[in-house]
Amino acid sequence: MKSILVPVEDGADLPAQLETTLLAAKPFGAHIDGVAPRPAADVYFYGDGVSPIALDQWQRDDEERAQRAQSAFRDFMRQRDVAWGDPKKPSEQPTADWLGDAVPGLDAIGQLAWLYDVTVLAQPSPEASMPRSALLETILFESGHPILVTPPEAPAKLGEVVMIAWNGSTESARAVTMAHPFLTRASRVVVLSVEGGMVAGPDAGDVERTLCRAGIAAEANTVRPGSLTTGEAILAEADKAGADLLVKGAYTQSRLRQMIFGGATSHILSTSKIPVLMAH
Repeated sequence: MKSILVPVEDGADLPAQLETTLLAAKPFGAHIDGVAPRPAADVYFYGDGVSPIALDQWQRDDEERAQRAQSAFRDFMRQRDVAWGDPKKPSEQPTADWLGDAVPGLDAIGQLAWLYDVTVLAQPSPEASMPRSALLETILFESGHPILVTPPEAPAKLGEVVMIAWNGSTESARAVTMAHPFLTRASRVVVLSVEGGMVAGPDAGDVERTLCRAGIAAEANTVRPGSLTTGEAILAEADKAGADLLVKGAYTQSRLRQMIFGGATSHILSTSKIPVLMAH
């Protein structure tokens, strides 16, 4: 894993997002590119009656947000002694750069994420300066690569004890494949399945055997959720195992169904206290 994209918003959870990014980058000597997501004006202004003054003020405010995000990103990397610049060859240590002149709109960030091994995003928050859940889902569904969702507080370590939330789905299989750089370095990998939360497919024991053949120290565990939802059971077991990274396939159920009825992905995205690597 050599390239990491970080959409940066200047907010209270930014330090945790950047600390987690650096934890992910260090073992691989990865390059980190920061970018300020720029919402498209038509998300906020409709029709032909838009005041030029209001539009001009919105554009100025947006530019100020982007400048604050860039300053916060640069300050963080400088304080952590991360070398600045775009390396032309692989590095043993993390490096960083800032991508200026980002094209407005969520789709532009989703397309940019095609070029990176992983995109690191802060947990969805109502205080974010743009619709973070929409940005997260755009990257998740369009980039073809995983996302790493960071909690409000940065972990002390990342990837030493990894829990895989396995439900037998294609999405879970993709997440496990994309998590291999972390799995091969982990001291312990727990493949968890929750009764009642599975779809037709291989079980946790099958995944354990496959990972062990690859030299990964994996163990399977199946639990009954009792009164807990599947998402609650996954997070409870991750806490019990001392996991510092959760790997999960995202939206095995449709997004609409999860919005209406709830689901493991939605619950974990909004409440996990450890970083979550997700793929769809």
